[in-house]
Amino acid sequence: MALASIADIRRRELIRAAFEVIKREGLQFTTVAKMEKEAGASKGTLHKYFKNKEELAQAAVRHALALRRQEFLERLTRAQSPSERLWASIALHLHPKYLEPGFSRAWVSIIAEGTEKEPYARIVKALYARDRSNLVHSLRLLPHQGDAWSAALALQCFFDGCRYRSGFLLKTIAPRQEAQTLLQYLRQNVPRFDSSAAEQEMETWPESP
Repeated sequence: MALASIADIRRRELIRAAFEVIKREGLQFTTVAKMEKEAGASKGTLHKYFKNKEELAQAAVRHALALRRQEFLERLTRAQSPSERLWASIALHLHPKYLEPGFSRAWVSIIAEGTEKEPYARIVKALYARDRSNLVHSLRLLPHQGDAWSAALALQCFFDGCRYRSGFLLKTIAPRQEAQTLLQYLRQNVPRFDSSAAEQEMETWPESP
């Protein structure tokens, strides 16, 4: 396997640092200076590897979402039942890694940017369509009340509410408690859903991030 070039390594460092700033500040308040400082880079380093702040910020967002997508695919590979497949889609939103305040702020700020900037609008549209499709597919494998599309939309609204609370309203949020609330909804509306795998994983989650 070929060794990564210094330029590739530096680009990856800047991408990781940029997303850390986005998590902390939100896209709207992310600046070149903050990203370079987070990466431990000197002034002007960003423009050696990216055209501008927007190119780096978008690369950081796409990289973070690609890692999230990879984790989902790994969860699907391990899923052995329709219930575990549905939980794979849910955990991608409620796991402490993704419901911690920084990631939640980043997510909401990406949506906000999407209302004004086309590149982020495309990212948000594709992200929500893919997540909804995954939920619908899993729900259709389990008998439930109502149609799968409406149920998937309700779940997505719940996830967004969790992110808003985590990123802006509460100092701490307990992903396990949020997940328990959702499991109660599923028990009432998707009676064939087996929550044993979900509950087993949730036992390993901290009470709060």
